[in-house]
Amino acid sequence: MKYIFLSYINRSGSTYLMNQISKSELICVCPEADILVDSFLHEPLKKSSFKKSFYNFILHDKKLQAWRLNKDELLSILSGKLLNIEIFFHILKLFRISHYPKSEYIAFKHNNIHQLASYLTIDSMRTVYWIKLIRNPHDIYFSQKRTISPNTHKTMGENIYKFCQKYRQFMEQSFPNKTYTIQFETLINNHNRTLDDLFMFLGLNLNTSGFTEKSGEINRFLLPSYRRIHSSIDDPPAKTRINQFRGVLSWYENYVFDQLCPFKEDRVLFEPKLSKFLFKLHWNYDRVRFYISEYVFRKSYLVLGLKNILTWNKSRNNVIKN
Repeated sequence: MKYIFLSYINRSGSTYLMNQISKSELICVCPEADILVDSFLHEPLKKSSFKKSFYNFILHDKKLQAWRLNKDELLSILSGKLLNIEIFFHILKLFRISHYPKSEYIAFKHNNIHQLASYLTIDSMRTVYWIKLIRNPHDIYFSQKRTISPNTHKTMGENIYKFCQKYRQFMEQSFPNKTYTIQFETLINNHNRTLDDLFMFLGLNLNTSGFTEKSGEINRFLLPSYRRIHSSIDDPPAKTRINQFRGVLSWYENYVFDQLCPFKEDRVLFEPKLSKFLFKLHWNYDRVRFYISEYVFRKSYLVLGLKNILTWNKSRNNVIKN
């Protein structure tokens, strides 16, 4: 069995890419399940010794429930006294056997799945293919700002300095040698050619000419709350997906991007023009500006209360005069 692991930043187009990969009958694409990484890959070489409460925690995870696995078989894996990393791979195999038994590859995605490479043996590394997905940071940040997370019910966007810091950390991390980098913009502009090159990297000789008309498998296992934010994964690769930030991000946000993580074609310039001192200065300034901004002030209960009192006094005086 061969494995495909995809690393990315949220809102980089990872679900769209995995949906394209799932159109091949040879590849079993596992749905998202952060709980597998959080529970089993933080200490991969630790031998499992779970309590019953942990079993319930795993079984009631909404994303993992969407995998539609046999409960008894899953409990058998969890209670097998295996290493955490072995449990992780066994659950992936269980999904394949349950839904795509004829597939030859298992694909799984997570932001930091590439860190698993340091725990794999040399023989295991030969069966694993790593993919790194990158995208224009302007578009990622814009997409995060307008996307409501189904978990927190808040926008995925955060302080722009924190975003730039996370983006740079992701881009500067060391990835395994056998890593294939895909740029989302290239995938949209040259869809079939990009997929052909990817499948060639995977050792597959596939015809992708009809992929744009074919539906992927991701929607079968998406939770209803996640279908809304992934509603366009089966749409054709329209160029309107690129440079959506233009005319929307403020001049201040564009200035920060130009200084901290400028994006030119298919490469990111890592050396910031701002010094560390100026970076912290701007960051603190941005935080203060947020807390005292007119938006927050106008939304505060104090101002709303004062407005109500003034309106009531004004209406009362009008009544007295009349």
